[in-house]
Amino acid sequence: MEKIGNLRWVLLVFALGAFNLCINSPLWAGVVTGEIDKAEGTLEDQFTYTVTVQGSFDGEPEMPAIEGLVSERSGTSQNVSIVNGHFSRETQYQFTITPQREGTFEIPAIKLKIDGNWQQTLPLTIKVKASAALSAEDRSDQPVFIEREFSKTKLYVGETISVRIRIFNKVKLYGATPEIVYPDGFQVRSIEEQKNYSQTIQGEEYGVIELVALLTPQKPGRFDVAPAILTAKIGSGRRRSRSMIDDWINPTQVVQKRFRSPPATLDVMNLPVEGRRADFTGLVGDFNLSADVSPRSIKVGETSTLTLTIKGSGPTTGMADPDFKWGDKVKIYKDKPQSLDAVDAAEGIKGERVLKFALVPTQAGALELGSVGMQYFNATTGNYQDLTAELGTIQVEGQALQSDIKAASPPPTSAVPAAEPRDVQKLGEDLIEPHAIAQLGDVQVVTPMEWAGGGATSILSLGFLLFSFWQKQRNANASERMARRRASEAGKKLQKELTALGQVDQGNNRRAQLRSAQHAWKAYFSDKFAMKASTMTLAELEAQLAPHLKDPSSLQAVRDLWKNYERLLFAATAPADHEAHELIETTKRVMQEIDKRC
Repeated sequence: MEKIGNLRWVLLVFALGAFNLCINSPLWAGVVTGEIDKAEGTLEDQFTYTVTVQGSFDGEPEMPAIEGLVSERSGTSQNVSIVNGHFSRETQYQFTITPQREGTFEIPAIKLKIDGNWQQTLPLTIKVKASAALSAEDRSDQPVFIEREFSKTKLYVGETISVRIRIFNKVKLYGATPEIVYPDGFQVRSIEEQKNYSQTIQGEEYGVIELVALLTPQKPGRFDVAPAILTAKIGSGRRRSRSMIDDWINPTQVVQKRFRSPPATLDVMNLPVEGRRADFTGLVGDFNLSADVSPRSIKVGETSTLTLTIKGSGPTTGMADPDFKWGDKVKIYKDKPQSLDAVDAAEGIKGERVLKFALVPTQAGALELGSVGMQYFNATTGNYQDLTAELGTIQVEGQALQSDIKAASPPPTSAVPAAEPRDVQKLGEDLIEPHAIAQLGDVQVVTPMEWAGGGATSILSLGFLLFSFWQKQRNANASERMARRRASEAGKKLQKELTALGQVDQGNNRRAQLRSAQHAWKAYFSDKFAMKASTMTLAELEAQLAPHLKDPSSLQAVRDLWKNYERLLFAATAPADHEAHELIETTKRVMQEIDKRC
């Protein structure tokens, strides 16, 4: 009985200790879990990864970079509860994962320090399968699909081709966002006007959205073109609605999908060397040439205007000028050329360039201008062709310009007899200004008053000059101090602006966000090196940075930064969210390094 009594006391002490532990401890220990909405999908799907944190923690979970997957934060929610006087918190972080290629991917463990202890999620695996590449007829059972068509897949450097992207849909699309990316080395011109029409495929009516762009390669090579992607939410289980009333009466659930066209490959060839002459203009396409000379009758030294007009299919910007072989018969003055290239969805680039030259004949007579010729490359036939135009004749009257007449030798001095000296004739009396008699005396006397006035004037003039010099020097010093202050604060100002741009949600206007970021770092260089931001060129910037950046990789980082902004700002489609975010973060890192060295 005594032993049983002792055991009761032990159990009582143990129970009191457990009760005290429960009273003074949270209802559960801190924990973090990870969950994926589906384990398998296709390239058209997006995966949602949810990280749930229970307890108190510092920082936020970060999704690690996984090759072949693009992830971005898509939402955060929090649930706070109080049970029996105890506070608990549960926070969920959602990440949208977009696959870029097929394969099996592992999402590694994510670590967080919760309630003073390190916790981590379990690694998860997802499998991505390729989407079937089907024709429009084969895909008639699909609610949405994309086709992309290139006018040519084998082309020359400088040749312009068209690319048409057609989005077929028989369900309502919500928040459709296209992602169209072309390789570096292509100049892209987008046709702003899109076509909208209907098309019936195997008895099914589809709405079609057609986008057109023009591509001009700048270098040769074999280029893999990524699929054209459309991210959109579609209604499930119902056809495309006909009206707003239908949407209100028959609401439907939506699911987000990514639809993509098949990838493509473009083979870009260099222009052939055989057949190319020195008068090759650099034009690639199909062109014709017309010429006009006016007026046809002038005098030596007057001006006649030669107008050359080149028209055709293909860009004309950057073409070389023709070479005239008129010797010293004509002086030529070139006017600024005009490029009137137009972009057309049906005909591509309709090029037009107008060249004007002022012709000043130096000799009289009939000036035979002959013909003007230049060479271009016809991409359709694959060979070089000539552009020629007859210029005719200019009738020139008058004498040759003085610079072209040989100066005659001066006659010998003996040829002209010296003139006989003649007596100087008295033509009149000297004229004297009507001064007072007292002022015409031999001695001029300066009075004390005149000395005082002259001295005061001199002192005042000297004082004014000294004051002007001091004021100019003061303004110069103030400007110099202001410039030094701007240069020293430029780095902090830039980082603050870039951080603010990275935090502000610009919606779909990513170009405006990147344009503001580009303006910010150009303004940094403007403050740092007293450069004009609006007219700044990459060559000028490299010249300023070269003495400070001895490491070639640093200069290359600046070049890459410059080119990436140009590529995304002038791309056919708006930059994706992750592209804008990554470029702004890269800008912050590069500019921090530059600010340390400059």
